[in-house]
Amino acid sequence: MVLGIAGSLIPVLPGVVVSMAGVLLYWWSTGFTEPGNVFIAITVFLGVTSMAFDWIASSMTAKAGGASDKTSVAAGVAGFLGFFIGGPVGVVVAAAVAVFIREYFRTGDVKKSRKAGIYAAFGIVASVAFKVFVSIAILLGFLITILI
Repeated sequence: MVLGIAGSLIPVLPGVVVSMAGVLLYWWSTGFTEPGNVFIAITVFLGVTSMAFDWIASSMTAKAGGASDKTSVAAGVAGFLGFFIGGPVGVVVAAAVAVFIREYFRTGDVKKSRKAGIYAAFGIVASVAFKVFVSIAILLGFLITILI
């Protein structure tokens, strides 16, 4: 679960899924008795919700900033490639720059392109913050459930 928190800091890694897998592995190792079905259901719900949010966050925010669907796809590809160049920061920068450039060529409007790029970057950062929060919540909930 600690690995899940670390994985949540990197935009392309499924940190919450790793945390969820840790809980499920522990549950399996106890013969499906601890931490209890309610906690397992909440953990799986949080894991699935987090994955869905992660997949659509930057696209939704880029769209809210005025970007086209094709621009959102370009941002996803650029962010993925940016990870290999600059790590987590590379994801954010590459996606924002890709959105700006694509929207500028599409519209010719610097202000609208800049807005879309900023929104895309915000979406990625918000997604990372959400994943870290959920991963920490799963770990703390797990510890409280097991220790009490």
